[in-house]
Amino acid sequence: MVGDMGSEKPFLSFVIDPEFLKRLDDFRFKHRFESRAAAIKWLSGLGVKSKALWSAIRESLTVGTFTSRSYRYSMDLYCLWKKGRMAS
Repeated sequence: MVGDMGSEKPFLSFVIDPEFLKRLDDFRFKHRFESRAAAIKWLSGLGVKSKALWSAIRESLTVGTFTSRSYRYSMDLYCLWKKGRMAS
């Protein structure tokens, strides 16, 4: 694999617009991530957890109860916020 530096982890490579790169770098420096990769990993994780949370909440509203799954996702997001990464 090209770019393989001895890691067993998959390697991702993608193209983004210059304006998006600037926004990503601004976010990275504002929240003191060590690298772009670290910021992208964190934002990707947040996106996945947010999507799962909203799905669980929507399911809970349909059923009429706040499920343990929706609670778990909301606590995951709270923990991310508490670590200070989402603080303005």
